Amino acid sequence: GSFVGFLKAPGEEALDTSANDVLDSAALPEEQDSLPEVTMLADTYYCGVDWDTVSSNCDTATPCPSGDANECPDGEQCIAFTNCGGKFNFMSDPNVEGGG
Repeated sequence: GSFVGFLKAPGEEALDTSANDVLDSAALPEEQDSLPEVTMLADTYYCGVDWDTVSSNCDTATPCPSGDANECPDGEQCIAFTNCGGKFNFMSDPNVEGGG
C-alpha cells in the first residue's frame, strides 16, 4: 500500500528519503584540536567537467584537495563531495537541491 513509492526495479537502489541530510553531524568526527571532517571532505574534491563524470571516473580524476580549480587540467573544475576518495558514498550530486 503506502510503500509502493519506494519500490524500484530489481538492481536499482531504493531511495531512502531519511538519508537526505547527507552531511549530518553524526556522520562526521567530532571537532577536536584539528579539523578531521575538513580533511575528510577534502578527500572528495576531484577535478572534472561535472559531478557525474568525476564520480564515475575516480581512477582517472585528478584530486584537488584545496578546492581550487587551478589544480585541475584546463576546462575542468574542482568538484566537492564526489564519490572518489572512498570517504563517502553519494547516490547523486549532493551539491544540487535534492541530491545526495
